[in-house]
Amino acid sequence: MLLDADGTARQPGAGRVIAAGGSRSAVMALAGDDRGFYGVTFSRTGSFEGMFRASWETGDLDVMADCHGDSYDVYPAGDVVYVASHAHDCSNIGGFPDAAPNQYWHAPAFTNYATGETLPTTDSNYYDYSGQPAATNLHFYPSFQIGSYTGTNQATWTVEGNDEYVVYGGEFLSVNGTAQQGLVRFARRDIAPNQEGPVDKGGAYPLTASSEQAGRVDLSFSTNWDRDDQTLTYAVYRDADAARSLEDFLALEPVWNQQVASSFWQVSTVEVADEVDPGSTHSYVVVVWDRWGAWTRSEWVRLTAADPEGGAAADVDEGAPAGEQVGEPAGDGLEEEPAGAGADGEDAEAPANRDQIRGGWRENGKRGGF
Repeated sequence: MLLDADGTARQPGAGRVIAAGGSRSAVMALAGDDRGFYGVTFSRTGSFEGMFRASWETGDLDVMADCHGDSYDVYPAGDVVYVASHAHDCSNIGGFPDAAPNQYWHAPAFTNYATGETLPTTDSNYYDYSGQPAATNLHFYPSFQIGSYTGTNQATWTVEGNDEYVVYGGEFLSVNGTAQQGLVRFARRDIAPNQEGPVDKGGAYPLTASSEQAGRVDLSFSTNWDRDDQTLTYAVYRDADAARSLEDFLALEPVWNQQVASSFWQVSTVEVADEVDPGSTHSYVVVVWDRWGAWTRSEWVRLTAADPEGGAAADVDEGAPAGEQVGEPAGDGLEEEPAGAGADGEDAEAPANRDQIRGGWRENGKRGGF
């Protein structure tokens, strides 16, 4: 209910769209600012799960994030809304799809304004809110290790903040692979260390090479992803074995380089061809970095290019010079990166095409339950 200035109670219009009550669904938290009032919900009945904002004046729904997975708390920060949750499917607003096995994201962030309309649900276990004003799921994906204190398989329970930090509390044990128990803050871009680079590193980020044509080397690798930057720069280098830092690589001429937008659920294959002398032997590496200079690389791949007489390539080898250190440190686990959407809403990144980011992992299985 909303109370007018004279004390008259009236039913907010948002209640005609979003229903959450009873023993199996509820509004878990409310917040407010000068834009309106916010709520987050859970449901075991198939009704709304996610975040919404409604108008103080009319009570009507202004924006929703139809993002499946129980949500527990909400913090509006200018143009960005942060949620404590265990979201597992935001595909109805163009975000990440459901995974098999289940994958949960405990600190989703959304635009505090509509960027389009909610898409038709692809999961019949949930209500269809298609056509409702939809927020965008921002590129903000810190990883929390689920705790065991409550026995409910959760990580974050609360979220608060100010003009410099967003703070999450809960029963998690680590954040982004660094031990950090129960409380963590994420800083605005201009005061953050900005050292959290591409996630897949070294042997976990393979580069393959082959040579079937004389004097031609064909290279193939998958796109990487970053927790707080959707667009990464990729460069392939030949015979750069002496390079040890990103600065070393940037001083060299790459075989190929390009910026590519990707997310953890949007992985594509990149293919690059290099022309060399037939029969010559070379080493190759792909280097990936974000706009802040946090970087990683694949292992080196060495091979001998095919020649007209000898046929296909030989001596394919993978490895890196001994003692090499790749990338920058991940931070101290407390002042984490702002992860795409700063506490003030600056530098937020959204999927490049929200209407086409559907399906993905959903093809591998469909989650029932919450």
